[in-house]
Amino acid sequence: MNLIKPQFPGGQIWLPLLTSGSSNIIAITGGGGKTSLLYYLGRLLAAHGIKAILSVTTKLFRPIGGDHQVLFADSANSLVQTARKAGCGLTTIAAGIDSADTRKLTGLPPEWFNEAAESLPDVIFLIEADGSAGKSLKGYLEHEPVVPSSTSLIIPVVGVDVVGHLLTADFVHRAAIAAAVTGQPLGAVITTDVVVKLLLSPVGYRRGFPTTARTLFFLNKVESDRDYTIATSIATAVFAVASELEGIVAGSIVKDQFSICLPNRERIL
Repeated sequence: MNLIKPQFPGGQIWLPLLTSGSSNIIAITGGGGKTSLLYYLGRLLAAHGIKAILSVTTKLFRPIGGDHQVLFADSANSLVQTARKAGCGLTTIAAGIDSADTRKLTGLPPEWFNEAAESLPDVIFLIEADGSAGKSLKGYLEHEPVVPSSTSLIIPVVGVDVVGHLLTADFVHRAAIAAAVTGQPLGAVITTDVVVKLLLSPVGYRRGFPTTARTLFFLNKVESDRDYTIATSIATAVFAVASELEGIVAGSIVKDQFSICLPNRERIL
């Protein structure tokens, strides 16, 4: 498998992935750029005249910028009505502001999105459905991630910058859990094999996914020759085991450069 260096802007790679599927709920999980991806994709859809509502089932840093409105909902019906009235610009709907950290918004129950998506089939709901304490890799508790049952596409995120660091709390959220899943001791060097094991484990990055949801891994922070080599190694190992995946996107949100690797294909498109 040849992972060519990212050459394409987000519209060419992400739009076809976001606008296909049997339902209109897209959940972003993992670590290493979830919130950045959420807002990036929201802006991308808005720029192409596609109405998207951004939201959260856990906690989310409040968006910064005058072009982004934040609204609140206190019931499934309230979510539907608020989403219906929102324009095609950037809109995030949450439950409220976190009293412990006012920089963050609190999440909505996942079942509310099932009702909202059914009532508003022309709206895409982009949801941050996980927490990682700002780390690029994480271990999972039993209740994570918090994904609506009718989600059509799940995008687990990993920051490839974690490879080469140590499997400790400094670099991995819930490092002890991640170590147990991968069979590595705490403090071991994080290799691509460690990342692959977490991505593929049913008690790792694929824990609790709805059986009908497509999975598209996103390898973020791919910007240097070393990063491309790491991404190639991860993609090759993942597809050797899980050819049913929708694909793997590798690239950089900051640079707006991406490529997509599809199963059973020799190269990135």
